[in-house]
Amino acid sequence: LARNFLFGKKWLLDNLGVESNFAWSMDTPGHTAQMPQLFSKAGVSFYIISGGAEGQKLFRWKAPDGSSITVFSMGGYTWSSILGFRESLERVQERFPVFIKQVREKGEKIILIDDGSDWSKIDPRTEKVVKQWNAANSPKIKITNTTEFIEGLEKEQIEEFTGEMPTSWVFTPAAAPQIYYWIRY
Repeated sequence: LARNFLFGKKWLLDNLGVESNFAWSMDTPGHTAQMPQLFSKAGVSFYIISGGAEGQKLFRWKAPDGSSITVFSMGGYTWSSILGFRESLERVQERFPVFIKQVREKGEKIILIDDGSDWSKIDPRTEKVVKQWNAANSPKIKITNTTEFIEGLEKEQIEEFTGEMPTSWVFTPAAAPQIYYWIRY
C-alpha cells in the first residue's frame, strides 16, 4: 500500500504534472483504522469512498496515532447512472428528488454524484441532462472535478470518527455466510 502511494504520486507528478492530495476508493469492502495515518504520511488529506457511512456523509477520520483526514462517504457509487443522469431529464426528475430528501433527512447538506468511477467511464449524456435539470429545477447542480469539490466544501465543524470501518459488502460469504448458504441452496 505504501508503495502504491509513493509510485502513484510519482507517476501523477511525472506524467501529468499533478501533485494530488486526495484519494478515491470505490467499492472497497472495509477500511482499517490505520488508513488516516497512512494517508497523512503520504500527503493525502482528503479521501472519497463509496462506503463507510450510511448514505452520503462528510467527516474527519482519526487514526490511533492521532493523525486524521477528511473523508466523504458517498454511500454508493455510479450515482449518475442510478439517478438517471445517463438516461433523461424525466428519469432524473423521478429519482433525484427522492435521493435529495433521503440525504437531507440524515442531516447532510452535501451531495456528490459521481460520473465515471469504479467500473464506469464518464458519460457525455450526464452533462447534457445536468444542464436540462438546472434550467428548470432546484437545487442547482455544479459539475466539478475532485479538487473543485474539495475546495468548495464549507469549512464547518464536522463529526469525527475513530476506528475501523468494517465491510459494507454485507451479502458476501465472509460477512454473512448464512445468507450465502441460503442463496446457493
